[in-house]
Amino acid sequence: MIIRQMTINDYDEVMRLWEAAPYIVVSDADSRENLARFLEKNACFNIVCQIENRIVAAVLCGCDGRRGYIYSVAVEHKYRIRGIGLEMVNEVLKRLRAEGIDTCHLFVSKDNLWDQDFWSNTGWEQRKDMLIYTQRLGK
Repeated sequence: MIIRQMTINDYDEVMRLWEAAPYIVVSDADSRENLARFLEKNACFNIVCQIENRIVAAVLCGCDGRRGYIYSVAVEHKYRIRGIGLEMVNEVLKRLRAEGIDTCHLFVSKDNLWDQDFWSNTGWEQRKDMLIYTQRLGK
């Protein structure tokens, strides 16, 4: 098992992984061009796990200079419940701390009860004081 930094060359394999994950919504924001720009700005916070030269897990994380934001943690179904995702998240948190970031938020779908339970049981605190609003800016 190798955990390494994600590059744009991983795009097709990461997309395969995201599209197979039941609670990750792939949108226009996930185009190759957009992901390349995101990786350029947040290079060290995005990682993949390879087993036998195949990507089986990926963490997408960004940072605004004050806080980290984990947008997705995807682990191929047959590799779940082995601690791979948690190990990768801990690696990302270590990298954020090394950059002086002391808070990280994790996005979980409100319908994804399994992940909500998992993150609650691994030390993450569910925020109940905030809502997220979105505005599509168009092109």
